[in-house]
Amino acid sequence: PQYADEYCGLDGYVRLEGMAYRVCPTPQSSAIGEGVNEEVMEKTIIKDMMHDEVYTEPHLGLKFRNLNNPNVYYDDVNRGYILSYRNVFYKYATWLLYEKKDTARAGAVLKRMNTVISLDMFPMSMMFELQTARFYETCGMNVEAAAMADRAITNAGRLIANPRLYTAEQGFPVPREGSDAEILEAVIRMSRVLAADAAKIAGKWDVSARYLKEVGAGQGVSAELDYQLDEIPIAQAIRAKDYQKALKIAEGLQGKYNLATARDRGMQQAANDLQQTIMGLREKLGLAPQMTMMLAP
Repeated sequence: PQYADEYCGLDGYVRLEGMAYRVCPTPQSSAIGEGVNEEVMEKTIIKDMMHDEVYTEPHLGLKFRNLNNPNVYYDDVNRGYILSYRNVFYKYATWLLYEKKDTARAGAVLKRMNTVISLDMFPMSMMFELQTARFYETCGMNVEAAAMADRAITNAGRLIANPRLYTAEQGFPVPREGSDAEILEAVIRMSRVLAADAAKIAGKWDVSARYLKEVGAGQGVSAELDYQLDEIPIAQAIRAKDYQKALKIAEGLQGKYNLATARDRGMQQAANDLQQTIMGLREKLGLAPQMTMMLAP
């Protein structure tokens, strides 16, 4: 089900099993909301089934046939199912990451998803590409993260060059009201912001900085954009595993992004993000949390 009312009040009693939900007599819950049957998920979306494999008795399994075969044609109707297939993989990967704390298996599930479902035959939306890149990064799969981030950068580049290519399927909203020029400018602006984020994941620091500056970062117009630009050296140090350097840079930004003096939501968000980064770095270095916490008024 895609909408809350389709669950008929049973959303707390469903368990994900392959590409179906089983309604259970007792409440089901996990870190991702609904319950997940790990054994069934492994048998259905992880274990391979040969194309000619058949059984005369009930058997668990799914065949992902020709979803990575460029010689097979899929019309728009059948293409519409692909996102549902990917969502099943993504849900299981998310469950493994947050419920089982198993980054290796979680990343492997997404890698299998992109093996059985061709990224070239069935391109993802830019937001899904970026989301998948972040997921790979969280799992420590930096090569896969960079490759997926590069796809998002390429996708963003197309929209920047021709914003009329934008569709809602890209996954990010733009204003529905305003002149044609204003809407197209919003597409370009959001594409640049997302491209900057993707470039960080790919380790393309100069590219990220360029895109951010193109939307006004560093000019004092938006604290959130300014912080995204200022955090690039922090991200570089973290990628190099120089956590001491990253912490030093982050703590040096506390005067600029200060919760105690923040007067607008953007500055508060930037200051909060900075504090989260500092706390994460101190924890990684085995240092005690800061005793003085700057609170928003």
